[in-house]
This record gives sequence, structure tokens and C-alpha cells, in this order.
Amino acid sequence: INWRTVVGIMLLIGALVSLTAGVGNDLPQLQGIMVVVAALAATLAGVSYGGGNAVFRRTMAKGLGTEQALCIITLTGMLSTGAITVARIGLAGALATPPAAALSLLMAGLANAVGLYSIAKALQMTTVNRANSMSSAQIALSALADLALFSEPVTAPLIVGLGLTIAGL
Repeated sequence: INWRTVVGIMLLIGALVSLTAGVGNDLPQLQGIMVVVAALAATLAGVSYGGGNAVFRRTMAKGLGTEQALCIITLTGMLSTGAITVARIGLAGALATPPAAALSLLMAGLANAVGLYSIAKALQMTTVNRANSMSSAQIALSALADLALFSEPVTAPLIVGLGLTIAGL
């Protein structure tokens, strides 16, 4: 990792902090052990994402096709979330999903497939470190979507966070 990468990562971490600081907190406050559980879950998600990208890139470099890898990832996601759904609400509850919700889930799945395919192609063309750094732009794009779709207020931390994201990338 060269010095430019370290600076970019630090700027992106600063962007995350700034974007988080600019968000109002209308959610219920977590107490005690739940704060630790939430922090550990977020850390595990980040490590899993970064590690998954490294494994994905390595297996693709050894000959696994993009489409094959995406099928494995998609099936894993469908089976795991499907099993969790059935365990929580039962098969009857899962089958009672309203058509509008089912369509939303289908569209989200298609968007996810496009995103995974894009990440796969990016990992073929660049390093894992750079691809993971570029993925952090999702947070800035989410903030912009909040402004456009939900009329969120423009705050100084939001502007600073967006600027730091651009500088970091």
C-alpha cells in the first residue's frame, strides 16, 4: 500500500465520520450490550465485504467466470435470506407477501445483480484495495439520493463528507 492509498483511505474514513455526524437521529437509542452487538455486526459486515472481494478476485484470476461467481453469490444470498424468512414468519407468511412488495424485492434483486456484476468487472480491472475504496462512494451516493428523494436538509457535515469522499476517491 503506497502513501496515496493511505491518504485516500484516511479521507474516506473522515468522509464516513462526517456523513454520519450530519444525520439526524430519530431512531430509538440502543442500550448496553446492543451497542456492542451493533458495532461488532457492522465490523463483521465490513470485514466480510472486503474479504469477499479479495477471495472473489483471486478465484476469478484462477479461471472462475464472472457469471459463475455471481450465480454462487446470488444463490447463497437467496437461500440464506429465504431460510431466515421462513424461520421467522413461516412458509405461509412468506407466500403471503403482497405483489407490490414481491415486485420491490425482485427489482432490488435485479439492482443487486447489476451492482455485483459491476463490482466483479471492477475487480478484474483494478486492485482489491482500490475497488473497496471506490465502493465507499455508496455512502455518498446514498446521501445524495436522500437529498433528491426525501428532501433531506443540506448540512455542513454532509457537504464536508461528500467533498472528502470525492477527494478520497
